[in-house]
Amino acid sequence: MGCPQAVADVVDCIDVQAIIRENARILRESRDRTRRFPHIYALYDSTELISTFSHLTPNLPFDEVFGNYLLPKIADAAGIPRDHVINCAYDNYIPRTDTPKAYTVQFGIVNPKVLHPEIIPSLQEGFFYDPRELIKDGQNRVKSAPEENLEAFRARFDQIEAILEKYSGPGAVSEKLLNIRREFLALLGIEVIPEVAYSRALQPKTADVLEALYREGFPFWEMPVPEEKYIRDTFLVEGIDAQKRRRHVRFEENHFIFEYAPKRERRIPAEQVFEALRNFEVIPTMPLVILATTTAPQIPHLGGGVWKQYAPKHVDAQADWLGISERSETLILSTGGHILLKTFRRNEEFIGFPTVYVTYGPGRIREALENGYIRRVEFKRRVLL
Repeated sequence: MGCPQAVADVVDCIDVQAIIRENARILRESRDRTRRFPHIYALYDSTELISTFSHLTPNLPFDEVFGNYLLPKIADAAGIPRDHVINCAYDNYIPRTDTPKAYTVQFGIVNPKVLHPEIIPSLQEGFFYDPRELIKDGQNRVKSAPEENLEAFRARFDQIEAILEKYSGPGAVSEKLLNIRREFLALLGIEVIPEVAYSRALQPKTADVLEALYREGFPFWEMPVPEEKYIRDTFLVEGIDAQKRRRHVRFEENHFIFEYAPKRERRIPAEQVFEALRNFEVIPTMPLVILATTTAPQIPHLGGGVWKQYAPKHVDAQADWLGISERSETLILSTGGHILLKTFRRNEEFIGFPTVYVTYGPGRIREALENGYIRRVEFKRRVLL
């Protein structure tokens, strides 16, 4: 950290090129790996890098903007063709538990609701943005005059709102969110590897890998799990009930069991859980995602700051269980998860793309991404050009 020279409004800097170089070095040096299960790796069609630093939300937090910016640069520096990279955004989360709240659009002043707060996006069928939620006493509370650069602020807001309105309506939410985020990133004029939804791109492969491991004598319900909550709270998968909500699962007598409806349980025999995963009757928890997308196929996996904190212990325990000599040092990579640009109002901080974009604009955002500039300015008091 630290800036080579003083820049107005910049409170600190990170070395972006160092992050690119270090991740590329690890990828290059481990590229000629020997895989324990080559037939499992073959399920991924020559994929050399998977990135899942993102949750597929309408807010696109700025650490995910940073990750999307870095990903193609890391791949290029490592000599990995971009079509051998899966840039996956996770869409099986509960919107109300995400930060910023993923069932709303973070506009700072007022955050209009666009999704159901309890149902995972992969199972929702409608994204509804209503601009009238921003209006009070005939005035748009977000678009009302900031203290400087009014025209630039309002023009940027109109760009964001046009994208939200374009995709508002019934239909598969994951696809709508992918399109919204794609258009948000396009406003910046940066190169990215297009995001895909975990539920479509990787959950079917997760089921295939877990079933292949089962046939090899490694049923996932016998795997080591360093974090007890994934056994205690719900047994490695979560059920989807009649209301399309996630339910904790227990494992008894070789069955995965969860409450499907009031006074009604669903019981899935262990050998049928793979098909249940494919049919979205259950979804995998993070240890299974790590096992199926990283450890078993031995595919390097790029995440953010939190990823680097919890993923290595799972990979190392799983690798030992599977008889894989490779460990997390070469399989778990990180962008650092840096949030370069923030805005704030009173005691609240905002990191979602809408507030960051209307405040900083595309030029200042590109400048931050390229140079690692860290800025924090007050929402609607400062509008940078």
